[in-house]
Amino acid sequence: MRKTFLYKVYDSNSNYIKTWSDVVSSLSFDWNINSGFGETTVRLQRYFDSFGEEDDVALNNEVQVYCIDGDNSSGSIIYSGYISGYAPVLDGANEYVDVTLLGYTSTLEDDILKNGSNTIVTYNSYDPSNIISDIFTKYDNKITTGVINLTGTTISYIFNTSTFLQAIRKIRELAPSGWYFYIDAQNKLHFKKKNTVADHTLIIGKHLTSVKPEKRLENVKNVVLFVGNGVYKEYVRAGSITDYGRRVEVIQDKRVTQEATADIMADTFLDDHETVEIRTNVRVIDNNIISNGLGYNIETIKPGDTVQIKGFGSNYPESLWDVGIWNVTAWDYSISYATGTIMQIVSIKYTPDYVDLEITSKPVPVNNRIEDIYRNLEDYINKDNPSVPTS
Repeated sequence: MRKTFLYKVYDSNSNYIKTWSDVVSSLSFDWNINSGFGETTVRLQRYFDSFGEEDDVALNNEVQVYCIDGDNSSGSIIYSGYISGYAPVLDGANEYVDVTLLGYTSTLEDDILKNGSNTIVTYNSYDPSNIISDIFTKYDNKITTGVINLTGTTISYIFNTSTFLQAIRKIRELAPSGWYFYIDAQNKLHFKKKNTVADHTLIIGKHLTSVKPEKRLENVKNVVLFVGNGVYKEYVRAGSITDYGRRVEVIQDKRVTQEATADIMADTFLDDHETVEIRTNVRVIDNNIISNGLGYNIETIKPGDTVQIKGFGSNYPESLWDVGIWNVTAWDYSISYATGTIMQIVSIKYTPDYVDLEITSKPVPVNNRIEDIYRNLEDYINKDNPSVPTS
């Protein structure tokens, strides 16, 4: 069964407006760990000077995209975002409008975490998960909480003039190693620990059409110098230094006043960075476009899920890698095959026929490093702010 998509449009108060029936573009979007949905563009076949402006095509309208296929004949929501921009286009005889949708994760950057009117919010001896739950009692927008599992640890932290997204990402850093969050298509935030077994077993030739594994050394760190408010401490992983040489990271956070919190942050960082990273890019084909049991239900794959790749090893000629056919060539279930490392999905690039996954043995937030530096600078600048701004 070929896929079809429904684009349901709601106003900013969640009132249904209409379902777009004139979409002429193919759906494509990114979905990332410790974040949510990215930007996507939907093209509507409409007149340049009459395209529903301020009706269904209006800024802040919500668009929910449903997928109907052989795995779910009644449809399931796979993307949700709001209209952040639109552009009517007149190109010779062609007229259409490009509508830009943005995931609701971005709205977490639009407001400051407060306790009433107080921009200084203090948590003493809380489980990080309970802090996230409490943060959302102070948040009034589209995103709500989904599955929030307890970490079993306690931390203390002071937020001062922090956005909601900065606060949530900081809590993830304060949680033990392996904890992550993502925002789903129902606009619910989930906070979980990385699964120790595979959520998805993907087999070369049956589910995967391309695999590119690599080992990376540049993100190895085995010494942390932590600089807090009255806290200055060094953390060392001697075994990693023996294997890879001394590689130092300086973590500065002037809001950390307790050594126990610094211990958690430094140990979590070193747990994630003391060994080399195995990073793999794979393409997973959808099971609705091919037959004979090939392909995978790609709509079940979420950021943070764990993946195990099978179907490679020493028992087949390497020449079969680029020509292998499931149930025909030597490396399918008819012989023993190697079991790959269990890795975690850090990003998903979705298209109707396949998804491209970036999976890694260590979910290193490389793309957040500049943001982290900016946030730490902002934290330092704001650390002596008054608790309540004047009108």
